[in-house]
Amino acid sequence: MSSLIDRTEKNGERRGRQRGGEKDRHLQTYFTACELTALQEKRGLREMRVLENLKNMIHEANEHTLPRCRETVQGSLSPVLRRLQTATNSVCRLQQREQERRKIHNDHLITSEKQHVIQWENFMKEQHNKQAEVDEEHRKAMEKLKEQYAQMEKDLAKFSTF
Repeated sequence: MSSLIDRTEKNGERRGRQRGGEKDRHLQTYFTACELTALQEKRGLREMRVLENLKNMIHEANEHTLPRCRETVQGSLSPVLRRLQTATNSVCRLQQREQERRKIHNDHLITSEKQHVIQWENFMKEQHNKQAEVDEEHRKAMEKLKEQYAQMEKDLAKFSTF
């Protein structure tokens, strides 16, 4: 193309010199328009090739690459999902055991607390009974002492009359 332009420019220069400067400008504008049209056509063809290549790449990706990727991902995810499900089941069992253990512990604490309350009530009744016994022994001892003091006063009164 450039050799054609070069030849045309040389011919135009010769003619321009021969016919005048106005025709030379007209030819330059014409060749520039022709060049521009040729460049636009080349550019359009290049863009069409690029678009066709993109279309082919998209088709290749949709038809071959994506299915292979999908299969690979599914193949990789399947064991992961199984392990995740196994781990989830294990955690559920552990949580259930922990809840059962806490329930047993709480039941034991409640039972133990009830036993302590019963033991305390029995202890307090026993203490009340012992206090009653001690009070009774104290009353008897006081009566005995009173009798002894009364007897001693009588004995002392006998001696004081002497």
